[in-house]
Amino acid sequence: MIVEDKNNEPFKIIAQKIKPHISIIVRNLTRGDLQKEEKVVSFIKNILNKYRVKKIIICIDSECYNYNLRLKINNILRRLRKTFKKQVIHYIIIQCAFESWIYEIITNKAAPQVNSAKLKNEIRKLKRRYDIKVVREIIENMNISMLRQINHSFDDFVKAVRDP
Repeated sequence: MIVEDKNNEPFKIIAQKIKPHISIIVRNLTRGDLQKEEKVVSFIKNILNKYRVKKIIICIDSECYNYNLRLKINNILRRLRKTFKKQVIHYIIIQCAFESWIYEIITNKAAPQVNSAKLKNEIRKLKRRYDIKVVREIIENMNISMLRQINHSFDDFVKAVRDP
């Protein structure tokens, strides 16, 4: 799994909640590089030189405003699938940002424009501090089917993780 977030542990925790016995390697690549075909191809080649990988899931935040991102990602995805024919490849555009998933888990409602500040405020309402321990606890208690219903990008992620 390739994500833009430096703290990529939550992606691994969510994937293992979706598919408990999955073996996952999570690496991060900057947002700019995730939008450059040659950078993504090179990054995947380096991973494949070190690990035997059957599936690659790439996640990028939409940042709530980038309308041309889908077109750019579809072009990159076509090239990746041509280049890496032995691997199943998914490229997920996260609705707004990863923080929206966590926010929606807490509030049980759709929240299309969430950033880390809004999420931190919501966590403070729970009398907690925003850190990986709290995020892990929130994820471990999440309702996967509820979040799939209110967030299409999370639904895409679940499908990608479950895809053989």
